[in-house]
Amino acid sequence: MSIIFEGVDGTGKTTNTRQFMIFNRHYAYIHNWTKPKNNIDILSETTKEILLLESPFDLLIDRSFIISEYIYAHILGRKTPITFDYIKEFVKLINRKKHTIKLFTFTNFDSLRIKEEDKDLPFEDLNKAYIELLNYQVKIDNLIVENIDER
Repeated sequence: MSIIFEGVDGTGKTTNTRQFMIFNRHYAYIHNWTKPKNNIDILSETTKEILLLESPFDLLIDRSFIISEYIYAHILGRKTPITFDYIKEFVKLINRKKHTIKLFTFTNFDSLRIKEEDKDLPFEDLNKAYIELLNYQVKIDNLIVENIDER
């Protein structure tokens, strides 16, 4: 079983994965931070992620490339080959393999730890898109939602 930590930049995914790894050393840690330049890069990253999630290993993934690429591309107006139908098929894989997605959300913008290069991102729109997709548009069997305001 693998766990994917997902959410908007600055919600604490990396901090939480590091804390998780202290007590769960049998997981392999993967930090997904690729910024694709073209559709070939996107398809390469999606293929790698699917192969990893199909493997028998316990993985802790700091951001799903597939989910994040879909959300960020749509909110930022970028073209992406990842469609909603692709997301639905990806969710079938997540559910079939009994993986967990932990979504970090916020209601108070001040809860975020924003890097200087990310300060112009539409954080509220991205946050809403994550919540809408993962809570309502697709059915993820093992979804944990944590509002970082409540820490």
